[in-house]
Amino acid sequence: MWDTRFQKKKVYLEWERIFSTFENSRLRKQKAIRAVVQRYDPIVLLYNPDVVKTLQALLKENIFQNSWAAPRAFPELFPSEAKPDTAPPQQPAGSTTQAVFGMDGPSKELLTSFKQLYARGEYADLVITCHGKQHQVHKAIVCPRSDFFAAACRGDMKEARTGIIDLPDDDPQVVDMMVYYFYHLDYSTPPLHIIKGKEVTDQMDTHGDGDDVTASRPCYSDLVVHAKIYALAGKYFIGGLKALALQKFEAATQKHWAPGDFLEAAQEVYTSTLDSDRGLRDAIVKTLFEHRDLLVQENTRGVLKRLDTLTYDLLMYVNQKVTHWR
Repeated sequence: MWDTRFQKKKVYLEWERIFSTFENSRLRKQKAIRAVVQRYDPIVLLYNPDVVKTLQALLKENIFQNSWAAPRAFPELFPSEAKPDTAPPQQPAGSTTQAVFGMDGPSKELLTSFKQLYARGEYADLVITCHGKQHQVHKAIVCPRSDFFAAACRGDMKEARTGIIDLPDDDPQVVDMMVYYFYHLDYSTPPLHIIKGKEVTDQMDTHGDGDDVTASRPCYSDLVVHAKIYALAGKYFIGGLKALALQKFEAATQKHWAPGDFLEAAQEVYTSTLDSDRGLRDAIVKTLFEHRDLLVQENTRGVLKRLDTLTYDLLMYVNQKVTHWR
């Protein structure tokens, strides 16, 4: 009897030691948890329900992409878990990684590594500068996504020799979001937490020497930000970013927005994109047609007088939509 109690106590202490290590180091690796579960007979878990709760908590913290994956991989820890009504997608023979991590496991791992490179700047071999601000980037990530940057890093170009590409004619705020997109496949518009028309003042270390440099940047609405991102992506041949900016712009036009913001975005689009580039231009014309109340406003009339191409596009769109003239 004493031996049995001793064995139980030994197992209990061993579990405490293992999971203390897990929680302190925040190891959320299913592989490590599997090793612990398989180390002992599952019946031992009954001696310490807190251990089961700890395991279940770890398994639910972003280890698996699918809700069915954790109970499927560790049925010992989910004895009362009901089987899903629909069977999970069948995996090809031998694809144990996808079965455990879910279909998006490898993609998530790759994107996470990109985010870490962005945050830490490790292994960077190229610098993008804009108005004094430097971005430490990686040719292997940037160049395959942009024909412009790829060409600048090839041959005997100055940028290829120095490893520095300067973008003096661009908005540093928009360049920030472009670089962010390279590593996150997304971008976020900055919050408008100040009065519209003012400027945001940033403190940034632009030279890496610890000295903060005060810089100001204009405060843009979401519509204008998407328009600027779209134009920049077109300028540097970043197809994915251009498509994303168009998608975000079209989604933003379905939400509540101020007429002044929309007119500012329209002017940005019609002065920064080619006539043949119909993406955002068509979105502007469609929105004007759907919000014809804007046409009675003096500001809108002023924009249409200045942007004769927009006026022409709107007239042609109306001609397609309206079956007869009243």
